[in-house]
Formats: sequence, C-alpha cells, structure tokens
Amino acid sequence: MRNLDSVTDDLFVVVAVAVFGALCFVVLGVGAVATAAELTSNWDHYFLMERTVAFATPVATGLLGGALLVGLGAVARA
Repeated sequence: MRNLDSVTDDLFVVVAVAVFGALCFVVLGVGAVATAAELTSNWDHYFLMERTVAFATPVATGLLGGALLVGLGAVARA
C-alpha cells in the first residue's frame, strides 16, 4: 500500500494538469473564435467573438488564479 504522501503528490499532479489544461483550452477556444471572425469579416461573427470573450474572461481569470496557486504549491512542495 502506498503512503499518504505519494497519494497526495499524485492528486496534486492531476489537479495541476487539469487546471493548466483547462486554461489552455479556454484560451485556444477564444483564439479560434477570434480567428474565424477575422477571416470571415462578418459582423455576426464579430458579435459572437465579443460574447465569447465576455464569457471566457472570468473563466480564464479563475483558471489563471488556480494555475498560480498550483504553481506556487508545486514550488513549495519541491
């Protein structure tokens, strides 16, 4: 049976990968919508881009805060 420190370390790694992965996914999604809007030069797509950025900004901010905490935690555990 593994000790508690090993299980805690594994859980910490899973959370770190999930937070950083989700942040990258959100930024990639916003970038894809913005690129599509710029390529089509359509006002409907620009409006969609604006709504996407408005929705994703608080999500990305929360994920960035979580990523900072996880990063600091990784430094503290090292």
